[in-house]
Amino acid sequence: MFSGECGCEPQGEEEEEPTGVGVSFSHNVLFYEDAYTNANGEVVDKTASTNVTLSCSVYGGPYGGVASFSASGLHRLRHVGGDTIPEGNVDIPPEQHMTWTAIYKPESESVSADDVSVTLDFSEMLSGNHTSGSDALTVIRVEISPRDVKTGYEHRHLVGVRELIRCKARPDLGTWSESGGGDFEMQRSDVWYRCPLLSEDCGLRYTFRDESHKVPLRVVEPSSVVARSPRALKFFVPKNEAGGVGMALSVYVLPETVSFSGIKIEEVPSNVGTHNGFFGNPEFSDIWYHTEDQGAGNWYAIIENLKADEDCPRLEWSIPRVMPNGMLTNDTQYGWSDGTLTWHIDWGWGESSSEPGDDPVRTIPHSIYYNQQFTITPDGTLTIGKLQNTVSRGTNDVFRKNGVVTNPSWN
Repeated sequence: MFSGECGCEPQGEEEEEPTGVGVSFSHNVLFYEDAYTNANGEVVDKTASTNVTLSCSVYGGPYGGVASFSASGLHRLRHVGGDTIPEGNVDIPPEQHMTWTAIYKPESESVSADDVSVTLDFSEMLSGNHTSGSDALTVIRVEISPRDVKTGYEHRHLVGVRELIRCKARPDLGTWSESGGGDFEMQRSDVWYRCPLLSEDCGLRYTFRDESHKVPLRVVEPSSVVARSPRALKFFVPKNEAGGVGMALSVYVLPETVSFSGIKIEEVPSNVGTHNGFFGNPEFSDIWYHTEDQGAGNWYAIIENLKADEDCPRLEWSIPRVMPNGMLTNDTQYGWSDGTLTWHIDWGWGESSSEPGDDPVRTIPHSIYYNQQFTITPDGTLTIGKLQNTVSRGTNDVFRKNGVVTNPSWN
């Protein structure tokens, strides 16, 4: 017979898990934008930076109890999924965990910080112990408004280089920033953003606390220019003489869905072109190319409807005749011959100076170009063509605009 002590540890009573309450939003700041027009001219509905998830939990402890929810400002969110947060009291059985998960989108902006809040209270049965948890968030509406309105493109997110847009946040609790070469300026109490000079991701953001919203802004460069409403111009060249013709062109910068009022454009001086026949004569070598002497390098301001300063290609003097030996003369017994002079015109843009009339402070050359052409026939008819428009004058003083007889105006 053996005797001895038991090697087992005595088992104590199991420790009771205390009651517990948890309430949390997945984000404490929620951003959204109202409907806007995107780069394709399509209307994008109200857009949130993200959905927000509300998670609530309660443990009934050994005796159970009663849970109740209270909320403030929850109408600023729209329920889009998950559970519906109960109204009134909810009985929690003993030793039971209960959870609720609800998903929301923003519906309207906050008035002040943390004015959307949810509180969960739990009162334990028998003991009457009271436990609570809460969390809050802020809803911020972000809005950008280009200064130059484009019909059908309200609150557009397609903007031109150096275009000026107003940046708003309601409530305005945070800060604006960018990472693409643009800059901010204050006008009264408003924040304005001047877009970069090149087409790029401007990285426009609004940040509050540790959360931020990036505005899906697309900056575009000028793609081309078009001329509209040409007018024929007349100069003091007598009848029976060649020359003395020009046209006034209203020039517009494309695309027309943005504004380029923050830049100027220029016809860059060039030494590229062709000349043959009558205009191949070395006597005309000083006009063979579109240099500064021929009007290149002038800057054209752009107003809000994309119209630049008026362009006036012209040849305003009397064109001399040509003798059989190729020498030019004013002797009326001689005439002219076929000839063409073509200027290859590159163009670029630059940032408008803060001082009216000053040249841009930065210049961007562009690969797009067009031609300006002068054509003469043996009877002395001179035609000038540019940007899909033509104006001509015959020695009989008859003017044509795009092939149709017209009455010119004096320059």
